[in-house]
Formats: sequence, structure tokens, C-alpha cells
Amino acid sequence: MSKDNTVAQLAGCGVVAVVRAPDSQMVLPLAQALAQGGVTSIEITMTTPHAVEVISKLSDVLGDKILLGAGTILDAATCADVIHAGARFVVSPILDAAVVDITRRLGAVSIPGAYTP
Repeated sequence: MSKDNTVAQLAGCGVVAVVRAPDSQMVLPLAQALAQGGVTSIEITMTTPHAVEVISKLSDVLGDKILLGAGTILDAATCADVIHAGARFVVSPILDAAVVDITRRLGAVSIPGAYTP
């Protein structure tokens, strides 16, 4: 999927389900239920235990049904890990140029947080 397609799907989905699970075993059944209910975009936050592995599993199982993303991305190494695991977009609470750069180079979409005082 191209970056333009990812952006178009995000813009048209209506809602992105953000999953912050206390137990990684909860995520797959939850994501399956969300997908069955019509949710087409799901973000797994890095606060979820074993988030990279969870993203990889979801990509394998639901990758053709949902747009999968990763949230709470704070550094370029984690960003690369989640993209390689199957995330098509990354959400960061901060603006880190290295995260934006690696996301661009790996063909994913970066959604950085920004604050104007």
C-alpha cells in the first residue's frame, strides 16, 4: 500500500481505534472484534506489552482487512521496528525529526504530535 493510499484510508475511515491493552493476549481477539464490527483502522500503542510482536501478529492475521498503525512512538529505532512488523502509520506524542525521516524512508505515514504555546 502506498503512502497516499494509507493517508486516504485514514482520512476516510471515520475512526481509528486506539488499543492500549494491559495484556498482549487481549489484543488479537479485540482487534478481530473491531474488524468484524467495521473498524478499518487500528493503532496499537507501545504501552501494550510486547507491542512489536503484537503488531506483527495482527499484520499476519488481519493485514488484508485493516489499516494497522503503532502509537506512542518516541524514537527512530522503535519506529523502524513497528514498520518492519507491519505498521503502515505511526503516531508520536512528540515531533522527532528522526522518526519522521525513518517513516518516510520506509514508506509509512508519520503522524507526529505538535504543540504551539
